[in-house]
Amino acid sequence: MAYIQSFSVSGLAGRKKTIRRTLKRDTNIFWGFNGSGKTSLLKILHSALSNDASTLLRVPFTSASVTFYSTNHGCAFTRKITKSALADALTEIVSDTEDIRLRRRLLEGVNLHWETSIKGDKEIHERVRKNRFKHTYLPISRVNEPSKQPRSVIRTEMSSGPLDEEMLDRLFAQQIKSIWQNYNTNSLMTIRDAQEKGLALILSSVLGSKKRAQEDVEQEDTDSEQAYAMVRKFFADQRLRRHLSLGTYASFSKNYTSDPLLRTVVAEISEVQREIEAALEPQLRIQQLINDMYGGDKKLTFKHGELEITASGERVPIESLSGGEKQLLRLLLECLATEEAPILVDEPELSMHVDWQHRLIDSMRIVNPHTQILMATHSPEIMANIPDDRIYPL
Repeated sequence: MAYIQSFSVSGLAGRKKTIRRTLKRDTNIFWGFNGSGKTSLLKILHSALSNDASTLLRVPFTSASVTFYSTNHGCAFTRKITKSALADALTEIVSDTEDIRLRRRLLEGVNLHWETSIKGDKEIHERVRKNRFKHTYLPISRVNEPSKQPRSVIRTEMSSGPLDEEMLDRLFAQQIKSIWQNYNTNSLMTIRDAQEKGLALILSSVLGSKKRAQEDVEQEDTDSEQAYAMVRKFFADQRLRRHLSLGTYASFSKNYTSDPLLRTVVAEISEVQREIEAALEPQLRIQQLINDMYGGDKKLTFKHGELEITASGERVPIESLSGGEKQLLRLLLECLATEEAPILVDEPELSMHVDWQHRLIDSMRIVNPHTQILMATHSPEIMANIPDDRIYPL
């Protein structure tokens, strides 16, 4: 994992002066009028994170340098690129190719790395040199953006003709479901790991010593009724309750009062439940935010691993949402799924009501307090509640 510490760009959008900025770990807003180079800057930062300079051929700049901090390696490193070196490399690749279609295919397959420099450990340098660091990049075309879909999906949609508005809506709905399913799969893995850990702890306690159990009991203050409900839920979630008889609450309560080993088992289950609740908390935060901001009787819920939107109790297809509702849902879900990696968003205000623009960044920080946000905007409302030291005029 890596985040951006600083950057330097020369010739951005035709400027004579070099732009240098040191960024914050949490929120960074690039503000400027149309043509100021906001989009180009995000493309450069996205390219540096991706370690793919071939996407910059049409971006107006002359040279760029981006410094990162890798949390995995515990060190900073810098990536550099010049437009002239990039153009020379691409020219060399296709110089002997006269067929225009073949030349286009060659260019599409090119992945030109940035030049990476790092002080110290050569082994770390080799690991970082060609790395593509996880991040999320949302360009202006993100709503109904078919390029985010697998080619097989796009071909299927295009088989009946050009992509029209209805098809793009379906593609967008598939995007949303895919983002959620990927995140939910990772979340379920975390929960499953916690449950397996709980079973291991229980077995360790049962097979271990009474002395250890008594030491653990002294820190546990769960009453017998809470303990009984917690144990029943834990084994029900593991689909083990049908194989396990806890007996009546009265017998459980009696044993819980007198048996330190049982109290230790409950304490360990309680610890696992806290881990599971922590894994589910981000979903609850995004659900509460969406429901509050959508207003009315339109609600977002997560049922059996699926994302569902209803109005007056009736299910609403994702593709039927308004442009602003789609935008808000996409931004918050992408922010949630990016975890600790950076998220880059170009013009987050697109199709979004002014009130939502005011709340957007705070909402993204609530959904995911660990990501580094980098936004390009010309909306004063987006920046209304942001400290001046996190706003960078272009």
